Amino acid sequence: MSIRFVPHVSTVPFEELAGSPEERATIAWAGDGATRKRKCLSIHRIALEREMLGYIVAQGSIGIAGAPNAIIHLPEPFGIDRPNLMATNVVAKPLGRVSGVNTDTRYANYKHSILDVTYEVATRIMSERYGYVTLTEEIRDLTEFVTQPTKNLFWGTGGGKEAIDTFDAPGKMNYGLEWIYTISGAWRVPPQIFDYVGMINTVAIPKGDLGQVFMPYTLLYAEPVVAKEMTFGGAIYRITLRFLHKDNGTSASPKGWNWFPRISAAGAAITYEPITDGADAKNFYNSADFRDVFA
Repeated sequence: MSIRFVPHVSTVPFEELAGSPEERATIAWAGDGATRKRKCLSIHRIALEREMLGYIVAQGSIGIAGAPNAIIHLPEPFGIDRPNLMATNVVAKPLGRVSGVNTDTRYANYKHSILDVTYEVATRIMSERYGYVTLTEEIRDLTEFVTQPTKNLFWGTGGGKEAIDTFDAPGKMNYGLEWIYTISGAWRVPPQIFDYVGMINTVAIPKGDLGQVFMPYTLLYAEPVVAKEMTFGGAIYRITLRFLHKDNGTSASPKGWNWFPRISAAGAAITYEPITDGADAKNFYNSADFRDVFA
């Protein structure tokens, strides 16, 4: 995943004022709320607001789970007695005007600030502000009908054998897997998910949390499906990635989408080999590093 959530940590000094907090409980749990009044040095108010409301630190390139690769510092929870509430809004009010700090009388300077902090139900805020980024995986059967080459294939044996005409070429059902990887609650659609459609993987790709690995050149990237949903916090996306897996070799020697069936001589077994121009392999499928898609 490209998103990491970090619990709230308070580093800016402040004091809570008398009469704070005020709490609101409703018959509808989602309507619960609270407010606190806090006092801090005016020069610290912006840093304190940032800590209480949470903030995002972007890291590296844009990833599939949304605007980050990012660390999300979560908003301040109200307290252990109401763990379902977190800070959502802060209003700063000045206290104790200081004169003589500057000569521009159009702007006032204050020693302290009073912060009115509003807390709302965390599950709603997280859904609207960050979206719940969830991952689901699904494995389905993949069936491929392959017409076999007729070279070195015959009807019958011995002197009465008859070469099989291309119109009579036998077919074979090959079975593989379709891997469906869905990200729900993504903040944006990274462009690289469209760049690699129709390509195969150059490096091994772990099969999510399913405990297996797709070996190089065995995974064909099919077209993704993107659905957009508008929320109070903005647009979120459900991105469904589809990969078709085929391997006619082994994990030590995979033979994926650029290997084709061949019968090298009469009586020989069907093998899978790459097609060449006499010197180098000619790949029918271009390849790419799919790790960009899962960044």
